[in-house]
Amino acid sequence: MTLTIHEHIEESMDSQQAVQQASSHPFVKKRIRDRTFMSLQSFGASQYGPVLLGKLQPDFHVTRSSPESTLHPPYPRLLAAKHCVKSLHEFLHITRSYAPIRREAYRPSSLLQDIPIHVAALTRADLLRRVLSDWTYANTSSLAKDQSETRLRLVEPILDAFGTLLVPSALEDGIRAMNGLGYGNEIEIGRSIRDDLVQRLNGSQASPVVAALYDRRTVDCYIQWAMRVIESASRGSQIRGLEVARLVDEFQALLVSIHSQYYHPQSIVISLGFVSCSLVLLERALQGEGDWGVFGWWMKEKDGFHCDVMDKLRNDQMWTSKAKL
Repeated sequence: MTLTIHEHIEESMDSQQAVQQASSHPFVKKRIRDRTFMSLQSFGASQYGPVLLGKLQPDFHVTRSSPESTLHPPYPRLLAAKHCVKSLHEFLHITRSYAPIRREAYRPSSLLQDIPIHVAALTRADLLRRVLSDWTYANTSSLAKDQSETRLRLVEPILDAFGTLLVPSALEDGIRAMNGLGYGNEIEIGRSIRDDLVQRLNGSQASPVVAALYDRRTVDCYIQWAMRVIESASRGSQIRGLEVARLVDEFQALLVSIHSQYYHPQSIVISLGFVSCSLVLLERALQGEGDWGVFGWWMKEKDGFHCDVMDKLRNDQMWTSKAKL
């Protein structure tokens, strides 16, 4: 079920009146803040998901319509909240609270924080939370820059698709760890997985990315931004040489795939997601807004995430083929 809320704002209204009018709606009121937008002229908001059903919070995609834009729906999308990041925050908050006080059901002498499988699930989820949070904040900080608007038409849908692919797998690892220790049902991680799958179904994953790739100006802006980040890293003094060299190789392979225009939609989304995520973390580390440790941690561990995503896609394709037979 999709509910659409259109706030038609007159051109003569100033931004403060526009914020007051948009904030009057009960669902928009919790999401929109005055500092989020420079101006709300020609903006519309769409709510995805049924109201007050389950734990899925309404996700508002605020879009700016551009008459000269050939992309549909118009990008960049200003997302008021990221449900995937919220699910990871909720999962980590619950499991960290249990770790120092709860004991394993089959070994009462062992705390959860002393169980390797429990700690490993928390570590992977925490890394993914840090990565997706940094990426979200980086996109938000770029919204006020005119030169970043074209690039965000590609980066924003990549972030949405990338999050919906990785977060359910991380939550599944967590629920496996908790179920094995006897505390899986009471924390309702399964409900969060279901909500993330609903979030994935509400919006197409690959089609917005592929549509943006057909826009040459968008692709050129993305490539120029990536080259600037790599050149800045090569001139910096705090350089992790091996990680940056590996990122350069991955970016060059991605360019070959983009220019060939013969690619599988899911494969190009995954490749763009991993490369873009690494570039964002590197850029934030160079600017002093991020952590070099997170960048290095991600470069070491992302192969495991990549294998998990590819295995999941292969399993989905296998079951789809069996269903057709």
